[in-house]
This record gives sequence, C-alpha cells and structure tokens, in this order.
Amino acid sequence: MTRYDPDRHRPITPAPERADLARGMDNAVRAFFPAATTIAAIPGSPHLARLEDPSGTWAVRRWKAGTPAERPHFVHAALAMAGSDLATVVPTVRPLADGSGNVLTLAGHHHDAVSWLPGRLQQRVGERLPEGGQINLPAALPSAVAADLVRTVARFHRATEPLARRSDVPTVTLATVAAVVNRAWPNHLANLRAYAARTPDIQRWIRAAERVVPAAAAALETAQDLWKEQSVVGHHDLWPAHVLLPDDGGTDRIAGLLDFEDVAAGSPLLDLAHLVGHFGGWNADAAEVVLGAYHEVRPLTPAHRRLFSAVVALDLVNEAGWLLAAAHRPRRLDDAPASSALKSGAAALVASLEIVAPVVLLGDAPTPKRTRTWVHRSGDDANRPPGARPNAPARVATRKRPRGKPDAR
Repeated sequence: MTRYDPDRHRPITPAPERADLARGMDNAVRAFFPAATTIAAIPGSPHLARLEDPSGTWAVRRWKAGTPAERPHFVHAALAMAGSDLATVVPTVRPLADGSGNVLTLAGHHHDAVSWLPGRLQQRVGERLPEGGQINLPAALPSAVAADLVRTVARFHRATEPLARRSDVPTVTLATVAAVVNRAWPNHLANLRAYAARTPDIQRWIRAAERVVPAAAAALETAQDLWKEQSVVGHHDLWPAHVLLPDDGGTDRIAGLLDFEDVAAGSPLLDLAHLVGHFGGWNADAAEVVLGAYHEVRPLTPAHRRLFSAVVALDLVNEAGWLLAAAHRPRRLDDAPASSALKSGAAALVASLEIVAPVVLLGDAPTPKRTRTWVHRSGDDANRPPGARPNAPARVATRKRPRGKPDAR
C-alpha cells in the first residue's frame, strides 16, 4: 500500500451530503468528548471540528471516504512512538469516551481525535480554492526556525525507526516517487502546453523537466541499496502551512507540526527534499544547512547525500506542475482569477528546479580540474616580471682536484 498521492492538491468537489456529514461530525465529537463545552467548525475545512472540554482543546477529524481502517491506526502508532521525544510538537491521540479504541466509523467515514496544538501559521502559506480544497504554497522560514524544523523531522524519523522496519506498514519508497513522477509529469506537460506560448514560467518548467526527469530517475535506479529503502516513517507532506510558529513571536523554534495523514515508511530523503524545495528553495548553501542540521540528530550516508539533488528535482517537477496547472487552469466567468501568491509560488518552484537541474545532470562526474603551467624560478628570476627573459644560470665555482694520488685526507 502506498500513500504518495499525486492528486493530493487537486480541488475537492463539495459533497452533496454536506449537511449529513456535518451531523456526523457532531455525533463524532460527542462520542469522543461527551462533556465538550464548545464546538466550532474550521472555515474551509468541513472535515475538522475544534472543541473545548475540561481536559483542553482538541480537534476531531473525519478521514476521506475509502480510507482503509489501517491508515488512522498506523498514524496513531507513529504519533505515539514520536510523542515521547516530541510531546509538545506533535498531536496527542485521544481515545473514544467508552474506551473502545481510537477510531470511530460513521456513515463510511473514519473519525479520530487529536490535541489542538497552540501556535500560529505563517501568513499566506496556503490558498483555498472556490470549489474547496487547499493548494500549499512554498515560503521561507527564519533561519533558526528552519533549522529547528529540520532537527524536529530528524527526531521524528529517529523515533519511528522500529515502526518503519515492520513488514505490514504502508510504504513510500524512492521507487514509488520515481514511478509517480514519471507518470504524472507528462500529464502536466500535456495540460500546460496550450498556455506555454504566453507563459514564460511554463516554458521554463518544460525545458527543465524534460532534461532533469530522465537524469534523476536514472540516478535513483542505480542506487539499489536505497531504491526501496524504508528506514524511517516520513511525514511526506511538509509545507509551511503544516508548521506552527510560537504565539509569542519567537523565531528560534517551531511550535508544532501538523497533518500526519500521509505518513509512511520510506527514505529520509523524501522529507529532506520537502524541507529544501518547499521552504525557501534549492541552492547549495540551503542544501548543506538542511543536510547538516539533520545529520546532527540522525546520520546520513554518502549515498543519501549523493542522491539528494535528484530527489529534490523530482519533487519540484511534480509540485511545480501542479501549481502551474492551478494558476493557469480554465476559469468560469464568475471565478476569481489566480492570486499573485499562487503564481509567485509556482514561479519560485520553477526557479528552484532550474537551479538544481545542473547539479542532477552533472551526477557523479568529477568537476574538471583547471590545469596551470608552473614556472619554477630561483634567485633574481623569482622577482622578475612575467614575460621577461630569465638570467643565465650562474656558474658555481669548484676546486679541481690535482691528478695523481688520492688526497690522503
């Protein structure tokens, strides 16, 4: 089973049974919190409800229809395993009031309850579409906060290693991602070509993607030891919209990490690629900062470092394609135009893709060394201007031995 979903940014069509689902949410809240004092809907998120009860502030979540029952149980296991080290940063799971478990199924939907983490979201980190759903946008974090986020993800990976090694858990491997991108980006290409002539960002994306996808996929395929790695449980949906900052305005740490619905066993490179591509974009310095902060908590192998740029490139091809499609999709006359934030977010991912592409194309080829002809000088020639004729070598006076018998000394 895999949870890497190339359609996760696709707008969600409102369900006709919205009123019934709202009643279902209320029933779910009461099943988990019979003493709830305040229940509030989350604007734009009909699958969530926020509530207060004597034990604190909580959220009840309705999972998408068709979600296997094993999925919420796996998420709960990962959160419980990480909670011992990250108790204030990841949500805590709340069992049903009757003690029958952590998941309630009503009308074909699974429901669960987790603690509501305090904190604030960064401004303009996501965009909601008129027909429902959210498109996540890239954004930079303050450097200290970004480093703390990387270390937090590394701690989550380290804590969940025993769970990742089980054979019955959902997985998202590098092989999965390569297959998804190879299947998805031609569809993006077919949809976007009609707008390419008048949209420079699409033209740039096409040029970069056509070069980098084959090279990145080939690089991953040669790394057989990492091709199907499942050494950690990864978040697999890291965006600024899923990171909480402290309410007090602090800029040296994160306050919380949200939306663990897509967690699965896989390679740490998948989350690391998000931490670079979605939080400020690729450049050599940013990549080294992310790899260095992660390595402080959980060591990486040389093979991981070597493949890092290829994984980043594949993620950027896929995510930039979705953002470009959302920004330039056909709109009805009564639809609002694409926001400047959406267009600039797509442009930022394309620019990042263009920067990482040469790194991927170079691969393991060594950088050509610049040769230099060395001129060895001595004596007065060492101070002679370049191009001047050197002095003739000085003769060294030597004492000649007289012919005949050897010197008795």
